[in-house]
Amino acid sequence: MSFCQYFKRGSFLLLFLLAAIQIDAFEGGIEYLASQRILSNDDIISLVKSDLSDKAIIALIQNSQTQFDLSPEALTKLRNAGVSNAVIEIMILSQSSEKKPSEAPRIPTAYGYYLSDGEALIKLDPRPVITKIGLPLRAGKSGYAMDGLAGEPSIEVSNKSSILIVYQQNLDVNALCLSELVFVKTKKAYQFNILKTDQRFFSDVYTRDYYDTVEVNLWQPAREIPLSIEPVEGRRGMFRFMPQSALAYGNYAFYHKGEMHEDGTVFSSEPQREASAFYFGIRADVKPREIPVLTEEEIREKRLKLIPFLDRAATGTSMAYGKQQDRQFDSVSKYIKDALVALQAAHKIADEELKSVISKLSDRLEAATEIIRTSPVDAEKELWAIRTEIRTLVKELKRET
Repeated sequence: MSFCQYFKRGSFLLLFLLAAIQIDAFEGGIEYLASQRILSNDDIISLVKSDLSDKAIIALIQNSQTQFDLSPEALTKLRNAGVSNAVIEIMILSQSSEKKPSEAPRIPTAYGYYLSDGEALIKLDPRPVITKIGLPLRAGKSGYAMDGLAGEPSIEVSNKSSILIVYQQNLDVNALCLSELVFVKTKKAYQFNILKTDQRFFSDVYTRDYYDTVEVNLWQPAREIPLSIEPVEGRRGMFRFMPQSALAYGNYAFYHKGEMHEDGTVFSSEPQREASAFYFGIRADVKPREIPVLTEEEIREKRLKLIPFLDRAATGTSMAYGKQQDRQFDSVSKYIKDALVALQAAHKIADEELKSVISKLSDRLEAATEIIRTSPVDAEKELWAIRTEIRTLVKELKRET
């Protein structure tokens, strides 16, 4: 068969269009794949008006994520806009198939780090990694430290086969790791002695005695979890990170290598070292995540109830700041605890949007607790900054309500 005959039968045109879809290069609307958007009714109407053939539009629908309005009114609007019955039938079939999790697993539409437990797709926010200096050097603020995550994770699921999904451009997948965590309550001062300083001179070099107990109270990596990594088809920059065996109940961190160190690892560090990890837990008794849909009036009432707790948190942080200026460290710790209790109470009644804000304030307060003695000036600045942010939040809530 000659080239012209092949072209006349239409097969070559179809092959060309399908190839164009794969390389995101065919003009007239195929760029939707390159931008990886979710196709809607309006997108289909635009493609029809650009004179794209039914076969090309159907191929695009079959290779894209969709969210169509299939109500009687919407279908009538599609027909009036010139969308053929063949295309509308494929639209209906695509929506039906996407409701089956086994055929179309839920994937993110925005950049970020996510935990998928098979039912819900949960966005993970970075949690600050706390650096605990166990042996401060007398000569300056630096010292020998361990690090980890403070407190319990705010995200918990029950599915031991949960996976992680990352959607990020220019991602080095081999730089990420998942670790099971162990809680470390205390260490002895000599366990931070990586220079092997003689016990006779220990207290002269450092601010602690050789057998002093150092409060750590951090979750640290105990075991790296082997992962299988695969790209998500049709989503450039998106990858699934799947544990090669079921996870045990416990706490886990997903992080870039070097951001956290394994339990027992000591390193030289400044107290304000910046690092973060994605923190979650696997629990046996997690209730299904149900995010209530609130009316504007219900949100307003919830936020009105937050104000007294946030006022109390701001007062506690202000008092901690004053005591930090006077270097009354025991009093600083007391007032920080008062502020944290108030923030926890606020977190329980906050709507979803403010829960994230309050969680971050709590994390920063807990981190400040770790440096009130080792880096008093930095702690003083951080306490004032947190106090200011809480006061600003209260003002905004009062203005809204």
